[in-house]
Amino acid sequence: MLKMKVGKIGKRLINICLLIFISASVNAQGINFFHGTWEQALEESRVTNKPLFVDVFTSWCGPCKRLSKKVFVQKSVGDYFNENFICFKLQADAKNDQNKELAKKLNVSAYPTLLWLNHKGEMLHTATGYKEAEELIREGKTSFDIENRLGTILTKWKNGDRSFELGRKYFDYDRNKSGEFDSFFMSLNDSQKMDSALFDIIFYHFPLNLEEGAFKYMLQHRKDYCKNLDKESFDWFVQSKIEGELERTKGTEKFNKVLERFKPYDLPFLDMIKAKVLCLDFFEKEEYETFVVEAEKVLENDGKNYPNLYATFVYQIIFGKNKEALTTTNNKALVLKWAKAYEHVAVDKYESNNLYFRVYQFVGNKEKALEAAQNAIDALKSNPKHKAYRDMMIEGLQDEIERIKNTSSNQ
Repeated sequence: MLKMKVGKIGKRLINICLLIFISASVNAQGINFFHGTWEQALEESRVTNKPLFVDVFTSWCGPCKRLSKKVFVQKSVGDYFNENFICFKLQADAKNDQNKELAKKLNVSAYPTLLWLNHKGEMLHTATGYKEAEELIREGKTSFDIENRLGTILTKWKNGDRSFELGRKYFDYDRNKSGEFDSFFMSLNDSQKMDSALFDIIFYHFPLNLEEGAFKYMLQHRKDYCKNLDKESFDWFVQSKIEGELERTKGTEKFNKVLERFKPYDLPFLDMIKAKVLCLDFFEKEEYETFVVEAEKVLENDGKNYPNLYATFVYQIIFGKNKEALTTTNNKALVLKWAKAYEHVAVDKYESNNLYFRVYQFVGNKEKALEAAQNAIDALKSNPKHKAYRDMMIEGLQDEIERIKNTSSNQ
C-alpha cells in the first residue's frame, strides 16, 4: 500500500517536472531578453558586436502585452533576434526615474516603440505599434539595411534631402516635433499632398498649425480629399483638430475667434462641434442636469448625421469622475435610451454592441453585458474595417468576459 502511494506521488512529481520542462522549453524558443542594467547591455553589444534591440513598453499598453505574449515567444522570432541582437526590455512607466529619462532620451512618445541601436546607443532603426512575427523580423532585417533604415533617413534629412519618399519616412518617425512639416508639405505637388500614405501618417496624434500650411490647404481642398481619400476618415481628422482647438479655448474670447476662422470653409459639422464642446463643458463643471438637457438638444439636432455623439455622451456618464453622482436610476435609464438610439443609426455593429456591453455593466445587468460582448466579438470577426487590431480587440473582450464570469462565481 505504501509503495502504491509513493508511486503515485512519484508520478505526480514526474508530471510536474515535465510541465516545468515543457514550459521552460516553450519560453526558450522565444526572445531571450538581457538581464542587467542599460550600461551592461551596451557593453554586451560592444563585446559581441551585435546591435541592441530594445522593446520600450508600459504596464498599461495592450499592444505591448500582446507583443510579449504572442510574438516574442515564437520560435522564428527567437531564432532571428537571439542570433542577431542583444535584446533589452525597457519599461517606460517604471517607478525609477532612470527608465523614464532613458525613454525620453531615446525619443519615445508611443508604445510599444521598438528600437535598434548600436553599442553607443545611437539610432539604427525604429518601429512603433504591434507587429506580427513576420513583420517584426522584417523590421529587424531593415536595421541592417544601411540605405533604408531610419538612422540613414535621419542623416539624409539632416543633410538637406527633402525628397517625397524620404520625407514620408522621416515624419512617420519625427511626428512633426521638429516643426518642419508645413514647409515640406507646401513644397509638394498636389498629387503628393493628397497621397494616402502621407495622410495616414498625419491622421492621428500629429501636431499641426491650424492657421496655415498643410491644414489650411486641406480645408481649401476638402472636396478633393473627400473624393480621393476616405471621406469619413478625412472629416473625422478635420473635426478632431478643430474640436481640440475649441477645447483649449473654451471660456475665453479666443473661442469665438476660432469659430470665425473656420467659417469661410463652409464645414457642415462646425456648429455640431461647437455644440458638443459646450455641452461637455457642463459635464466637466459637474452641472449634470444642464449637461443632460443640452445633450438631448445636440442629439436631436445632430445625432442622426453624427451617430458617435450618442457614444460620446454615454461614455461621459459611464466613466465620469464623480461615480456617486452619476450612478443613479435616472442615468441608468438615460444611457440605455441613448445606447438604443445609437444602435439604430450606427453603421458599425461592433461599436454599437461594445457600447451596449459598457452600458449593461453600468446598469448592473451582467447577463446582457456578456451577450453584448459576444455580439461585439462576432461583429469584429465579420468586419474587415478592424482587421489591423481585430485579434487584439477580441482578446481584450474575451478577457473582460472571463473577469465578469469569475466575479459572478466568486460572489
